[in-house]
Amino acid sequence: MRVHATSLNARDLFMLDGRYPVPADRVPLSDAAGVIEATGPGATRFKAGDRVVNSFNPLWFGGTPSAHPARTTTPTSTGGWPNTSPSTNSGWCPSPSISTAATLPCATVTAYSALEGVGPGVTVLVQGWGGVSLFALQLARAACARVIATTSSEKKAARLRELGASDVVNYRTTPQGGRRGPQAHRRTGADVVVEVGGVGTIAQSIKAAAYRGTISMVGHVTLGGDAEHASLDEVLLALTYNMTSVRAIGGGSGSDRRT
Repeated sequence: MRVHATSLNARDLFMLDGRYPVPADRVPLSDAAGVIEATGPGATRFKAGDRVVNSFNPLWFGGTPSAHPARTTTPTSTGGWPNTSPSTNSGWCPSPSISTAATLPCATVTAYSALEGVGPGVTVLVQGWGGVSLFALQLARAACARVIATTSSEKKAARLRELGASDVVNYRTTPQGGRRGPQAHRRTGADVVVEVGGVGTIAQSIKAAAYRGTISMVGHVTLGGDAEHASLDEVLLALTYNMTSVRAIGGGSGSDRRT
């Protein structure tokens, strides 16, 4: 496959500044799209000229993964993309485009995985303007869920509403807003919180979550920043008191990607 387009994710930047727990020689970059240049004997799924996009976890086909993706030896797990890449059929998926498809393997599948069980009557809280949050907003709306978003920009707030957010909370003017968004809809909290901030926002996410709600732990963009954050004791106590479940999300399987 000849690579024509790639995209960057927050994890790639974390690799460069040492915040991501991978070997120091790991090359960042996990998402790519391109065109099949040649196929081997017996290949039936693809032919030369087909447009394809990669899988973030190419050896995780579905169900429970047999090994941690970081311990596999594939282009996406070791990081980086050469101009051309040999691969098995399982590492690729047909793609209608190239440039836009290169943004899909990590962010879109992660958002999809974070929304497990979301449908009509469910309230979802998304944070900010990043790729996972924007995909989660649109996927949740497509599933007929109610979506509340947070941002620090009134301009972005208007766009988030255009994309389907029923309410937008400005976390600069409402820094301790916690339940502000869910209360706008007379609910007791968000059923699912797509958590991308990490240590700097987890305490507010617990406050925003409904009793026995779920936090899908996706990212850690506040890691290493100067934002104030709650202690581990405070976070654990709040989780227990609110009976909140936390699900760690690391992309998704090949089955998730095809869906």
